Amino acid sequence: MKRTVFRGSAAALVTPMREDGSVDAEALAALADAHEAAGTDALAVGAYTGEGDSLTVGERLEAVACCRRRTRGRLPILAGASGPDALEIAAWARAAGADAVLLEPPASLLSQESLFRYIAAAADTAGLPVLVQGAGRRGRRISPRTYRRLSALPNVCGAVEDGTDIARIADIRAACGGSLAVYSSGDGETAAVLALGGKGVVSALANLVPEETHRLCFSFFRGDAALCQQDQLYWLPLIRALGRSPVLVKEALRLAGKSAGPCRGGAPLPASARVKLRRALSDAGLLSRGEALPIFPG
Repeated sequence: MKRTVFRGSAAALVTPMREDGSVDAEALAALADAHEAAGTDALAVGAYTGEGDSLTVGERLEAVACCRRRTRGRLPILAGASGPDALEIAAWARAAGADAVLLEPPASLLSQESLFRYIAAAADTAGLPVLVQGAGRRGRRISPRTYRRLSALPNVCGAVEDGTDIARIADIRAACGGSLAVYSSGDGETAAVLALGGKGVVSALANLVPEETHRLCFSFFRGDAALCQQDQLYWLPLIRALGRSPVLVKEALRLAGKSAGPCRGGAPLPASARVKLRRALSDAGLLSRGEALPIFPG
């Protein structure tokens, strides 16, 4: 039986930046401390929400090393590996202190055979457990049959999948059984994925409410499905406003009084998205006092 890398909520950690666009290592260390104190179950470092595609290989690995130094093995650290440098990141992840690699295959891989060979090579190179971002923002979906082949490889331990297609989650679970852990890649579907035997979520929401995201998962594990569903529905408006975009997540943190600095590059946030986000944060009681919505006379 393969080791489960984590159960519960892995925070898809933002990467704090200074105004000049450099990584703020002190702020990153403070975030790792805060997540450990809040009960977060793992940290996904340098992945999509952490602006991994804008970071150099060295920056991604140093971010992993920083989180490892702070948590000292008490929290699993997942090294985000995507883009043209993914295999290089996978090769160095262990040396940086990662416990696993969160691998997003490139969009250029259009056949199931090429996906299988790429993931197999990354797993062999890493020498660490690999969680595959299988229905990511780019590229071709990995079929349940390919997942079944991958699950026979000793280092391929999990699939991080879009739970909006719940039939697909069921097909992957049926194809792989207990040989591959399945996680939700979206906060809005965590409860549904757990109900099909999933192990947790790689969570953008956890940047804002880490304790609550952990509770959502563990209420289900402890047999309280009603509380899990209640929490899922409560956070749904904020989840919909937030998505997984680092721009939106960092803006939400700023509005909640927990700024992680600017994003490195990227398009400005549309005013309509900012208004929607402020309203969702206000409704959830997370909007900082200085950002409170005005109360107009009736």
